[in-house]
Amino acid sequence: MDTITKLQNKLIGSLIGLVRATEGNESLITPQTNELLIKD
Repeated sequence: MDTITKLQNKLIGSLIGLVRATEGNESLITPQTNELLIKD
């Protein structure tokens, strides 16, 4: 597995963790977390 693929997998895992942490807890969603989810 190359470095790019490893970084992509880590990023996707982190985003999934962030979504799961805020699921059902909309009060935890801030402009900063929202920006992380939509940022390219």
